Amino acid sequence: MPVVAGVMSGMILQVMGEKLIHMIYPVPAGLDLQNREAIAAYMAQVPPAEFVFLLLNYAICSFIAGTVATFVVGREQRLPAIIVGSLITLGEVMNVLTIPQPVWFSALSLLSHLPFALLAYKLFGRQTPEQNTVD
Repeated sequence: MPVVAGVMSGMILQVMGEKLIHMIYPVPAGLDLQNREAIAAYMAQVPPAEFVFLLLNYAICSFIAGTVATFVVGREQRLPAIIVGSLITLGEVMNVLTIPQPVWFSALSLLSHLPFALLAYKLFGRQTPEQNTVD
């Protein structure tokens, strides 16, 4: 249950954040999302600021997903935050493989989810002495 709640909350917020970003940086009307070449041409024109906002959105959503998982499990276990961050990273792998995007963005997006989900646990979880010595 903590993993499902964390992943669902993170993904819902991620979609909402992306919709907000696309209000600021609208996708061109008529862009064929099934045409890889058209998407690649569009992605080549996306301003770097949009990618930065997307990365910020990913970090915030992964942090919230880790927070939800941590609180649902009773703040005692770190494993739900690890699983949540890992599952969201797997979803990001799918994005990287299917959507043409800059390499720097792909690398940073893949590296963002797990650390921010774990940061949520670090800030809100009840850590045992054994966990403090391992970390």
